[in-house]
Amino acid sequence: MPERCPSFDPGDHQKGAKLLNEIHAVKRTLLESVTESWEPEDIDRFSRLYERFVCGIEDYIREHAAEEEPQPVEAPKARSAG
Repeated sequence: MPERCPSFDPGDHQKGAKLLNEIHAVKRTLLESVTESWEPEDIDRFSRLYERFVCGIEDYIREHAAEEEPQPVEAPKARSAG
């Protein structure tokens, strides 16, 4: 016999929202700490690239959400810094 899902607790939404807010605060603090010595132009460049990266992930998820079996994704080759 299939196991029943527990009933929805309205308090779960509030707990989830609080947790997400805490996660965002930690991420913001970390980013501010890491970039505090960066030049404004570097922060701007990083912001644009990071937004592009996140949008790319969201697009990928939307495009592949209907796939029944996830296909393995090969990681791109690392580029050398220089």
